[in-house]
Amino acid sequence: SSDFVTKKIIFAIKPKNRWGLSFGLQPFSTINYSFYADKTIQGTGSTTSTYYEGTGGLNKVYVANAYQITKGLSVGLEAAHIFGQQNQTETISSSFSGSEITTNRNSYLNGNSLKLGVQYNKDISKKMNVALGGTVSNKTTLKANYDLLVKDGTTTIEEKEQFKSNFFTMPLIYTTGLAFTYKKKYTWAVDYNYQDWASSHYTGLNYQLVNSNRISTGFEIKNFKNYINTRVEKSYFQLGAFYNNSYLKINNNKIKDYGITAGAGLHSFKNGLGIQAAIEYGERGTINSNLIKEKYTQITLTILYRDFWFKQKRLYD
Repeated sequence: SSDFVTKKIIFAIKPKNRWGLSFGLQPFSTINYSFYADKTIQGTGSTTSTYYEGTGGLNKVYVANAYQITKGLSVGLEAAHIFGQQNQTETISSSFSGSEITTNRNSYLNGNSLKLGVQYNKDISKKMNVALGGTVSNKTTLKANYDLLVKDGTTTIEEKEQFKSNFFTMPLIYTTGLAFTYKKKYTWAVDYNYQDWASSHYTGLNYQLVNSNRISTGFEIKNFKNYINTRVEKSYFQLGAFYNNSYLKINNNKIKDYGITAGAGLHSFKNGLGIQAAIEYGERGTINSNLIKEKYTQITLTILYRDFWFKQKRLYD
């Protein structure tokens, strides 16, 4: 199967010498599944064919500010609003009534979140620079308006609408990263992400949410060009790898995700346009305990535009 989605739209400006501002819209989570499975009929011991489908997801609109306190030390704060819709359908082929029993669950979610970040970089020699950073995101409670509709053929069995102020809680999220740059051209970086899902004590039939962690590393080569007496980035090439213990544990099997990535970018100096392309190959899941394992390939294309706004003209020297 294949999917095409808009990953993100981001704008960034620099109002002052030490102040950076960014705002944009990007996906926060997605639901996209469709499969058949046998469902046990309670009290009979027999099964019937059942179709499951889910679509939708959450988006995040945000505003982020960063400020350089001293040379090499910067702090940042991101305020975001999370919103979206989730649609889940279960269709049971009933041999007793001769019609299908359909259950539709629609949820409309929203909530606010904050993220605090800090970064420090220092030249440890004439050719080597080291950078260290970290972020922390607060627990985010999502409110929900959701409705349930159960029908046997065209007959409505149950229909209700509800509002919950604490429908779901996103956990505390911690990240940290370390990077070494040589001659401002070669960079090696490693990142670590930790999410405290276990504190939510969320469980279901044969599954539970557990703490997750992800480690990723990569190498980058940059090429520069002198343009109007300034050394600017012309192109780059990147290679990376990642390993992720996800927040899902099903039938005592923790779902893992790992893969490799490659990317490249090219920037134009005359019109401010840039283009970036990346490819990711990975494997997720397991075939133990009759679970599902998938292999996936994701291709990403990014278009950049950079320009100077509100600049003053120099009429006389």
